Amino acid sequence: MIYSTENLIDLYTLSSVSTEDPLYVKEFLYDNRPSRPFRFTAKSSQRIIIDLSAAKAVTLACLFNHNLTAGATARIQAHASNSWTSPTFNEALTWRALDLYHRFTQSFRWWSFAIDDPGNVAFPEIGCAWLGNWARFQNVRVNPGRSDSPSFFQVEQVTQYGQDWDVYLSDTQTFDLSLTNFIDPATVDDFHTFLRSIEGSSGRFVFIPDENQPHVFLVKVVGNPSSSRQVYSSSGELRAWTLKLKVLTRGITLL
Repeated sequence: MIYSTENLIDLYTLSSVSTEDPLYVKEFLYDNRPSRPFRFTAKSSQRIIIDLSAAKAVTLACLFNHNLTAGATARIQAHASNSWTSPTFNEALTWRALDLYHRFTQSFRWWSFAIDDPGNVAFPEIGCAWLGNWARFQNVRVNPGRSDSPSFFQVEQVTQYGQDWDVYLSDTQTFDLSLTNFIDPATVDDFHTFLRSIEGSSGRFVFIPDENQPHVFLVKVVGNPSSSRQVYSSSGELRAWTLKLKVLTRGITLL
């Protein structure tokens, strides 16, 4: 299992965007509400530019809740200056419906997501952009192992004389993340650091259940994470810890 807890894109580092819808502004790219997207007002040669103030290591780039078509081109780029004619680092994000990600190892001050989607019937939208670093938990069991746990949300309308109809709102997915074999005290310390880091972002973090599968999720911890610890009754040592995760990147698409 791979995770990333800190988004380097924020109010201070998001430098500029090529175009911006006044109702779907660039601040929506990092507001932890991926169902409320940022929207360009052009379809070709669009760009999101991030200035980290100094060269910083980055190993993960993600775009969540996008509406890009399969024919779109999305690239993560980096350079020593705010110049994008021939960026030093320039690699493609493989298209997937809703969520894209790419892993690499680079260190630059200036970063950019380059978007080109001329075949889109709408303007390109992105619910959340993520630039950060990934880490790995070794002793982890993810249930379900695949992303096959949808929960559907709908409302029911009922009128007189028995007339009723259902309105579909959205669907989401859930995971149970079980960490085991807390034998080494350093492992416990690492997990405590992880919990503290996501607490500052309301329990939200990037989650890749299986690094061999092309799926990435922006998730939040459901409930109190400290309530799911399992300890040995005789010694009190930590045995396992299970977190329930809700995926945030399958929601209502705004028109």
